Amino acid sequence: MLGKKLYSLITELDTSARKLIYYRSQQSEDKRLKQLALILGKKNSSIEEFNDNLLKVKNALVVKGSSDKVKGDALRRFADFAANEIENIKISIFVKENKKIRAYILSEIYKEVEPRDLQEEYLQKLKGQLDGVTDFWMTDYYLVQQSALKLRSQTTKDTEDWRNLLLEQKNLAQSFYLRKNSTILDKISSLYLDDKSSIERIGKDLADEKQILSLIAQSDSPPVKSVFYLALAQFNFEKETKFNEYSILSLRAIEGLNDRASDNIRRKMELIKFLHAFHFGCSAHEVLEAIEQVVDIDSKYKLREERAIFFLFLSQLIFNEKEGALNYFKGDSKKYFNLKSADYFYKFLKAIEHFRNNELKLAKGILMDVSYSKNPYVASWSRQLEMVINLKQGNEDLVNSYLLSECKRLKANENRIFTLNSSAFLLCEISNHLSAKIPGFLKKLSAEEKMLSPFHTLLYNYIKK
Repeated sequence: MLGKKLYSLITELDTSARKLIYYRSQQSEDKRLKQLALILGKKNSSIEEFNDNLLKVKNALVVKGSSDKVKGDALRRFADFAANEIENIKISIFVKENKKIRAYILSEIYKEVEPRDLQEEYLQKLKGQLDGVTDFWMTDYYLVQQSALKLRSQTTKDTEDWRNLLLEQKNLAQSFYLRKNSTILDKISSLYLDDKSSIERIGKDLADEKQILSLIAQSDSPPVKSVFYLALAQFNFEKETKFNEYSILSLRAIEGLNDRASDNIRRKMELIKFLHAFHFGCSAHEVLEAIEQVVDIDSKYKLREERAIFFLFLSQLIFNEKEGALNYFKGDSKKYFNLKSADYFYKFLKAIEHFRNNELKLAKGILMDVSYSKNPYVASWSRQLEMVINLKQGNEDLVNSYLLSECKRLKANENRIFTLNSSAFLLCEISNHLSAKIPGFLKKLSAEEKMLSPFHTLLYNYIKK
């Protein structure tokens, strides 16, 4: 669609950018700019309405009676011009508001101008904007350009300054190397929870404990140390002692830091602590405390992450916990899952609520749909709950059919760590009730009864009633 990009650019324009374009159109004789201003003055509430307005522009730009080809070419040229004009306006506003970028651009513009006084002035302005800011690329640019200026003179003072600048570059490169490594390890360790076989494909050496501890020893940045420890905690998710050790060290490293970057790390660590506590069937206090911390940080920055809210509400439903500022039992929880892509979270929570209230028909009606959701955990838990209800109702043929398909699903997802052992335990219990043969892989994966997730404990206790 010809106007799709232009429509997106116009829709995103704020009031100040629109005013700039209006002002320029009044000062210019370019009829294309005047047509752009006219389009901006229209409602354009939909892409269809926008395209109707674009067709009017086409007729205004060409001589009456022109061929369709001439009209089409004129419209394409106008769309390119208008998009370029908006992009230039946005760049101008961005540079004006961002002094760091402004100083960098001016330094580049005057890099080849003799004498180099102008470039050096803008480099100093750039340095002033970098104080207390972590920006590797801009800092590196400043150091490289300043070093080049110092090399032009052979005075003792400039030579000494040049050596100091080189030392700064060396330290910057080391700092950047460690920070990037921590970021990569954080992502790999997050992937590890959803697919522990991924480390085999990426490289086992990346998760080597001694190597990561060595990187921690080299870093003097508390946030970087914290992220390394966070990665170690995730790699040791199934080893309770080491997980607890590294999660404590991760949070301790950023203790006292209250900036947003540190809060982001803290949020990640608290979420992993929740997953760990839920996975191993820890106390209601441990489970709820961790997920409440996650939601509190989201609230602090006015963020809403459906998965965190889902886990909070799920835990409250399971433990029948009715305290707390944000609580499933207060009001309609649907407003927290208004994205269509997150609708299965809401449906699953309603199914659990119906189950807890012994409204089994209502629960089953929801579960039959949610069992096919794209989220592998929610889909599997839904089918397991459906199986448990049908087992108690005596629908053994249906449960047998579900058991076969659920065993296949578990086998296909055996690299997913979270609650895998609890799911295997529950399927073994269902198999025992049906006097069905238990597959060997299921026995191998099965958790001990005392280490079941709260959700699976709820289902297991229901079977035993």
